[in-house]
Amino acid sequence: MIRTPSQAGYTIRRATVDDIDALVQFRVAMQREVGKTPLSDPMAEFTRATREYLLAALPEGTFIAWVADAGGAIVGTSGLIFFKRPPTARDAASSDAYIINMYTVPEWRKRGIAGALVDRIITFVKTETSTRRIFLRAETEARPVYERAGFVAATDVMDLYVDRI
Repeated sequence: MIRTPSQAGYTIRRATVDDIDALVQFRVAMQREVGKTPLSDPMAEFTRATREYLLAALPEGTFIAWVADAGGAIVGTSGLIFFKRPPTARDAASSDAYIINMYTVPEWRKRGIAGALVDRIITFVKTETSTRRIFLRAETEARPVYERAGFVAATDVMDLYVDRI
């Protein structure tokens, strides 16, 4: 028997501005957990900038998020942003969707939350947009969640951080 999110003790819903504190808190936690920041750093500037970004982007729809809500407590988050680009011969939609800010609190992991959030994102992109490509960056431990949803690893992306050259 496959359990739905509500049977598992949580529901998935679209985030609102009332959820910004949790979205900020979870983004900071995610960055710390994946080692992007030192634990001793209070990250005040990062936290402030994230809050400011979300206060503008969430209402205008340039950042869309869903949360896993367990009786009024947010236990997981996700985010989605779109990139406009020129059309290609394979895809005239001119946009790509990027999944960002996937995070589940440790006590709620292994309960299907990340998979349910990814499923909700995929459904949204398929039914409410013309976007045909969704991409993300995954930590090694999270890859099985995305692979179950149909994502495949790609090696065509290269990064350049200009402050490192």
